Amino acid sequence: MALKQDFAAQVKAQTSIWQAQIKDYEEQVEHAGAKAKVNYKKAVVEMETKAEEGRKLFERVQAAKEAAWKDMQGGTQKAFVELQRGWADALSRFR
Repeated sequence: MALKQDFAAQVKAQTSIWQAQIKDYEEQVEHAGAKAKVNYKKAVVEMETKAEEGRKLFERVQAAKEAAWKDMQGGTQKAFVELQRGWADALSRFR
């Protein structure tokens, strides 16, 4: 059970970090030029989507019974890695 709880805590912590980063990048959007604003806004929307997917992933992990967790563990971990990649892609628009 500890592995499930550890993974859920990791997803929740990452989602909280993402939410804080979204706020920071929204402030950057406000101060950006017109052309940059368009790209930044797209990136923020993408980031918000990934954060929401992370929140839903956390809820699924938390709700999973131990037997279900064993079945879904590999796929769930892969989904989290994909979320992290998507997040990195969105962040690259700010650099």
